Amino acid sequence: MPRRAHLVLLACLALLASAAQVAAAATITTDHACYRTGQRIRATASGFPAGSQTFWKVSGASLSSRGGGILDVEGSPDGESVGDGTFPLRAPALEDELVPRATFELRAQGTVPSDTGENTVTEASTTAQVVQGFSAQMRPLYGGPRHPVTYVVDGATELTPLWLHVTRFAYSRRMKRLGRRDIQLGAPAGPCGSLTRRMTPFGQARPASGVYSVDIDETRTPTVDPNDGTAHPEALPTGHVGTFVVPKGRHWLPGLPPGQLR
Repeated sequence: MPRRAHLVLLACLALLASAAQVAAAATITTDHACYRTGQRIRATASGFPAGSQTFWKVSGASLSSRGGGILDVEGSPDGESVGDGTFPLRAPALEDELVPRATFELRAQGTVPSDTGENTVTEASTTAQVVQGFSAQMRPLYGGPRHPVTYVVDGATELTPLWLHVTRFAYSRRMKRLGRRDIQLGAPAGPCGSLTRRMTPFGQARPASGVYSVDIDETRTPTVDPNDGTAHPEALPTGHVGTFVVPKGRHWLPGLPPGQLR
């Protein structure tokens, strides 16, 4: 190969390597790999030039823009930031409610304007999963306090230990709270927080008579008050499994309809 051609080839390779390094330097990372619809995302942008005008987009073939986008001051669906930093976003909504989960793309494009018109553009993207929400179920249906059941939880995206909250009320005309047991079920499996646990419905074989409200959430202290079902807006979601009666002198009665205590 002639020396001149050799030098040109080396120069082209150097330019390609330089471009590759610039592209690799810009990255986006998220605080979780999976989110519930509408859940807060903390996205960190690195490698974007200082002062670059960066636009964010949340997209995906099976996703809807409803409920998605940057949570900036203006609340625009396609938010804007400047340079590097950690920015709050919101996980998008699933377009089809029958689809339990999907993958979405998070993309940022930063632009540094130039007087010559040759703007410097930096791009980066990442992917994450989104699920419909937090759910907790009992399988099979309640058959009495001594019959084992399997608690099935999905959407526990915080990946922190899950808790079963069993609140007992007096079996009488006036609902009087008698106590509560908080039972750790274990840590859910990632990325979207799934867990199954087989046990007796109330965590004991011979519970005292009363009305039992059963909830599952991601905190040791229940975020929902079984008396009225209220919760702080920033509270983690709670899965209400059901309300069950253990009367005196009988083994069991079928579960009450949801909200019976309220």
